[in-house]
Amino acid sequence: MLDREEKLPLRRRGDICGNATENVIRNHLLSKGLNISRTRVRIESSWIEIDVLSLKGSVSPEKSEYSPSEVNTILEIKNNAVADQTTIIRNNFDKLRQIARDMRFAVIVLSEREGYKHAIKEEKLGYPVFTLISRRVAAGSWMWSKNETLNIYNKTMRRGKWAGRRAIQETGQWSNFITYLGTLTQEKTTNFTHTFP
Repeated sequence: MLDREEKLPLRRRGDICGNATENVIRNHLLSKGLNISRTRVRIESSWIEIDVLSLKGSVSPEKSEYSPSEVNTILEIKNNAVADQTTIIRNNFDKLRQIARDMRFAVIVLSEREGYKHAIKEEKLGYPVFTLISRRVAAGSWMWSKNETLNIYNKTMRRGKWAGRRAIQETGQWSNFITYLGTLTQEKTTNFTHTFP
């Protein structure tokens, strides 16, 4: 356990954020009744670790490795882009596509700063990308505190090209993502909203 003054190394902080983001997205998908892998997994014939799989009907979500015939969609989940992740994700998806041509692929980004040069975009990636929250502020320590996050969420930008716009805004892409998965009825799809307790 770290004391308050001790800082985690950057890589470790990223792992913690990434795992938490995966769990939030996984839990939202499970709450929609989707058959989702319960942990990071692999596809037979590949060593690429996959964040989440959308599985076919009766396939067990508890396995650590799946055959391509058991999988609907391979999901890469990111808290936000750090450096050039687009190239790595594209290379991994391309390798997995060679194993199973019938699988679908998607990237879910929890939040991304508008204009960030390394943002994961569908045009660059060549696969569907769903960004759930658009930020006009850089990631920072405010993201580690519920109160600070609410303060930023309620903040309106005062100057520059975003004057008068909210600092953080939902994109509405959650419902697009659920539609892409193609497993829910229209009345069950809703925008991604997170309730802060």
